Amino acid sequence: MKAILCDLGGVLLTVNFGLALERLSKEAGLSKQELEARIFSSGIKEKFDLGLISSLDFYKQIITREEISFSYFQSIWSEIFTENQELINYLSLYTKSCRLYIASNTDPLHYAFLSNNYPWFSLFNGFGLSFRLKIAKPSPEFYSKLCREFGINYQDALFIDDLKDNVEAAEGLGIKSYLFTDLAGLKLFMENEIRIS
Repeated sequence: MKAILCDLGGVLLTVNFGLALERLSKEAGLSKQELEARIFSSGIKEKFDLGLISSLDFYKQIITREEISFSYFQSIWSEIFTENQELINYLSLYTKSCRLYIASNTDPLHYAFLSNNYPWFSLFNGFGLSFRLKIAKPSPEFYSKLCREFGINYQDALFIDDLKDNVEAAEGLGIKSYLFTDLAGLKLFMENEIRIS
């Protein structure tokens, strides 16, 4: 293996959108049900993750009467992550023997927040992100675009994700993949696949 492609949410990070909903509800005076409808049921989040709308447009479709400022919205929307530091430390052991890449469905606000606040982002050689690629997992095109951009051969890559559909899609292209549940299982798998230099 020459490249490790790793998901963000559910693997490197725990994501809790409930935190954002609670804070937005309190600060903007909107019910959680209304916020869920505006963000998740309307399809607006999927468009944002695909880079089809700007961060400002995303904000305006959720906070329609400017109950809170755009900058305050950005902080609330992004402060929902908890790092899986033990896994991050483990992956850092492979930086001499492999190139590391992020492979994530995410939006520009979350990416900006994470890259500005988490120094371990520097471990990664590149970022395959849905809003940049204009396609999301589990579409096979997501993986093909990512691999073309960074010059990765499918047979040289290992993909790690917590969702079965994403793993199966990568495997369908010939990318060796691992369905992440815990670090202990990943360690056993990787130690059979990759030798640490």
